Order: sequence, then C-alpha cells, then structure tokens
Amino acid sequence: MDDNILRVGFAKNAPEANWNCPNFPTLTPRMNSCPYPGLCTELIAYFARMANMTIVATVIDSVPDEVEWGTRREHGSWSGAFGYIYNDTLDTVCLMAQRNEMRAMDFDFTSVIYQSPIALVSRELTETMPPNLWSPYEVWMATLGGWIAFTLTLTLLEAWESGSSVYELIAINRTFERFQTIEEAARMVASGQLTLIDLKPSILITLLGEYSTTGTGLLRAALDSNPPRVEYEIVDTFELLQTGEYLVGEIVDSRFMMTARSQCNLFIMDHGLPELFAQLLWNRKSSEKLRRINKAIGMSGDFIERTRKKYLTLDELPFTVTRKNCTEQKRLLASQQTLVIAE
Repeated sequence: MDDNILRVGFAKNAPEANWNCPNFPTLTPRMNSCPYPGLCTELIAYFARMANMTIVATVIDSVPDEVEWGTRREHGSWSGAFGYIYNDTLDTVCLMAQRNEMRAMDFDFTSVIYQSPIALVSRELTETMPPNLWSPYEVWMATLGGWIAFTLTLTLLEAWESGSSVYELIAINRTFERFQTIEEAARMVASGQLTLIDLKPSILITLLGEYSTTGTGLLRAALDSNPPRVEYEIVDTFELLQTGEYLVGEIVDSRFMMTARSQCNLFIMDHGLPELFAQLLWNRKSSEKLRRINKAIGMSGDFIERTRKKYLTLDELPFTVTRKNCTEQKRLLASQQTLVIAE
C-alpha cells in the first residue's frame, strides 16, 4: 500500500462537502464556481498537502443530506459510509464524527480536529405591550400635533382596511427567549410546555449519551415523562418549531443549525451544554497515514479555526441556505404564511 496516497470518501452531506460544486468533490475553493467546497473537504485537503499526500477521491452516492453514515451489524461488519473504511476500500471518509465505544471496536480516529458545541433551538415568545405614551420620545413627538393627527388618520384607515384594532397596530411586540439555561429547558419539557425533537434521530446519542452533563441529565430525566418526537426531515422539523411547542438540540456546525441561524423568530442557546470532539474515523490498516495526518492536524490550528468560522459565520452561509431577511420573514409570519426553508 502506497502511504503517499490517501483514499478518501466524500458524501453529499453539508457542511462537510458541497455537492453543488462542479466536479464534486472540489477540494479547494474556486472564487467563481465553488467558494465553499465544504468544511471537511477543505480541511482534509489541507492536511493532505501538509503531509505530502495525494488524495484519491471516491464519491459515496446518496440523496443530498441523507447519507447513511453507518452502523455495526450483528456479525461485526459495518454498513453505510463507514463500511468503506471497514472493508479497506478507503482510508477515511470526510464526515466529522465522534468517538464512541461501538466505533472504537473497529476503527482508529484522527486527533481531535475541533470541538463542536451543542445548542438548543426553540421559537421566541412574542408579547404584545401597550405603547408608552409618556416616554421622552413620545413627549417630543406629541409636540408635533399636526403630524400625529395625520399619522392617526392613516392608522385608522389601515385598521379599517385590515380589520385590526388601532391598539393592535400601535402596540409594541416584545420578543424574548423561552429559556436561558438547559435546566429551564428541562423543566419545560418535564411539565409538557415543550417537547424535544430527536432529529434523524441523534440527540439521544450525542446530547444525552456519552457527552452528558448535569444539565443534560435533567433533560434526560424529563424525557421519562415527556418522550421526544422523532423526525427525519429538516423542513418538517422547522414547521414544528414554528408552533412554539418544540425544541431541538444539534451540534452548531450541522446542516440544521446552519438553517436555524437564518430564521429570525428562533433563538439558539448553548449555555451549559457539552462540546463534542470532531474527528475522522480511520482505517486500522493505514496507521502510517494516520500518523502523518495527525502531525498535519497538530500544525494546522490557525487554518482549522479560520475555516470553521468561514462556514459558521452567519453572513457567509454556504450552499443553498437562505440568507437572513427578518423584514420579509416577519411579514410572512404576520400574514400567517409559511416560511420556505431551503433544502
């Protein structure tokens, strides 16, 4: 086996790899055609260059964002993308994963590439408050009697046309977070005010499994009386979140969280939640390659941090995620129209 050749599998899974780029996988950014090749794609390509290795890419075909990562079968082999590593077809696959007891039975792992926090997402509450007519601003405005009279006339006309009351049009809407700590979230789940959505499902393994904390322990106990709802589609999950009756837990660099950051009426809370170690699973027959890649990882801290920020910064959402447009979203929500979530 040539230790200068790195056999890597690339799956259509965001944010690890961008299947919209020409000649997928594109390993390095192209300003016009592929500025975002994928978080894992950019990292593994950089590590390979640092280690003087050449990547031989294999595309793991699947429906975008529905790749089967892999599970251990009863007889000991592995399905899905991890199966390519197990049967020695590949050295690794470009999917950021976490070490657990089952995976450690059959695979090696790279050094920790970065730590990925978990966050909870739920819908903000909106409270309608009466206008404060005696604040300094309103007193000043009151001196402009003619302008106020004109504005009131327009308000009455708008109320008449929309069927709303004048109070509804001039009242102030205050939005606030449902909870500020995981302990508060756990109490709301225990009381039935909120239900946890287990997306695809993964949260019971990550948030409530080997990476549990005191706060997540309370949340797990709350699920005894209020079991989670399992969902497999991101679009369906966001529709449920819009009802204000659910919360979701996911790692911050997941496709779900990238989309959540583009929604104006959702809030994201990560206080007191664990951070997961992001690593690559590795073929145990490729130990020399692993040694060289781990050395490259150890020398690439600045590049890793810059690349993560590139994919996690709100104003630089890659792929097909809709950019944040709060004015338009508030208009749609006010008219009870459905928000369109990019897939």
